[in-house]
Amino acid sequence: MPKNFLEEGKNPGLGIRDLHKRGFTGKGVKVAIIDQKLRLTHIEYKDRIERYIESENIDEHPSMHGSAVSSLLCGADCGVAPEVSLYYFANKSGRSFKAISNSLNGIIRFNLEKSLKERIRVVSISIGYKNGVEEEGLIDFKNSVDKALRSGIFVFYITNRHLNFIGGGSDTDKDDPLTYKPALYLNGRVRKDSIIVPTDYRAYADYRDDISYIYEEKGGMSWAEPYLAGLAALCLQKNDVLNFPDFMEIAKKTVAHTKDGVGIINPGGIVDSI
Repeated sequence: MPKNFLEEGKNPGLGIRDLHKRGFTGKGVKVAIIDQKLRLTHIEYKDRIERYIESENIDEHPSMHGSAVSSLLCGADCGVAPEVSLYYFANKSGRSFKAISNSLNGIIRFNLEKSLKERIRVVSISIGYKNGVEEEGLIDFKNSVDKALRSGIFVFYITNRHLNFIGGGSDTDKDDPLTYKPALYLNGRVRKDSIIVPTDYRAYADYRDDISYIYEEKGGMSWAEPYLAGLAALCLQKNDVLNFPDFMEIAKKTVAHTKDGVGIINPGGIVDSI
């Protein structure tokens, strides 16, 4: 793989690095990821980990998924919010909504009687579900999400359809929204109210060692949730009393567009509007 692809793929895009230069890095904000077992020692994110909790003794190798979402949220080179404090809740691989619910409930308990600065403010969960399809533990998961949102936690997960976020990317200029296209997995299926979040043509930490990276042209919505969570952390650094509904409303009002007229998230516009 040409080195320039890898280096360009580390860029979160859409002006995020300009926000970092202005001091918006997520510093002082606590975030959580609920995902699979994580390799703790990769240079991309190891200094961001404040606490790592396994729901049980997980007899599995560290997952690609965990390293990817950690990189994209808070990685030193790849992350939207490279100075947040990360609380990582690891569960066994697979679609265990009950385990995720238990982790989310643990975050809610952690926040009890803590000051705003001491609380976990944002949670990224790269899982979704189909409406009308029953899965074991799904009701518990939905109830836990509702409880977390009511308690003031920003919860990002794939079926979180407050706005119609979709994946997308640029293989030319990641900071120019005009060059973005909807994600390859969509095969052109885009609604008028769609809002692209970067998922394609990205690089992230390799789960197999401590220094390597993986580059992929084709991403999925699992990569959108940590991007949104990181962006929320930048906003909370600026205004720590911001709430989730207001963040979503600002995201909607400030949306930019690609050259084809598809909506795309506007990080700078959101931060400047907080």
